[in-house]
Amino acid sequence: MATNKTKFELARKKNVNRKSTGYNKYYLVKAKSQVLSQRGFINHMTEHGLSVPRAIIESVFIQMTQCIPEICATGVGVRIDGLGIFYPTVKSTGTFAEEECVPQSCLQGVRVRFKPDSSKLDDLTAKTFAKLVEPEVVGYVDHIVQSNGTKKKIVIPYGAQLTPENPEP
Repeated sequence: MATNKTKFELARKKNVNRKSTGYNKYYLVKAKSQVLSQRGFINHMTEHGLSVPRAIIESVFIQMTQCIPEICATGVGVRIDGLGIFYPTVKSTGTFAEEECVPQSCLQGVRVRFKPDSSKLDDLTAKTFAKLVEPEVVGYVDHIVQSNGTKKKIVIPYGAQLTPENPEP
């Protein structure tokens, strides 16, 4: 039976943190770490045969990226139906005296967060979203040391033949 599920590539990663209660256990992680650019996302949208010109889609995205932070800066969240809510949060230290609780000394940060839409028709929560994908384990996570001495996380496909001359898949 054919499904309309999208293949979601996973990799196995071993927990090597000796202080963790999950030490030596294997966990599933997503295999891809790429992020689609705004331009790439707009290209993807136009491939769906939209009747709206690409320039208008691009213009709306540019306006959204300017307006959402502007509105959140006033303390108001922004709901995009079927996607979710962008909303501001505040992190603050506490004081015992009310008059000492002022932004100059207590405010640690203001952030914009995102909460996926969880309405019944457009449920993007973890359990429902997982039903839309076809999970497939394609490899395992390893780290290579780059020439500058930093570690880089890579996913090694099962069956890949790695050599010292070609340490990446």
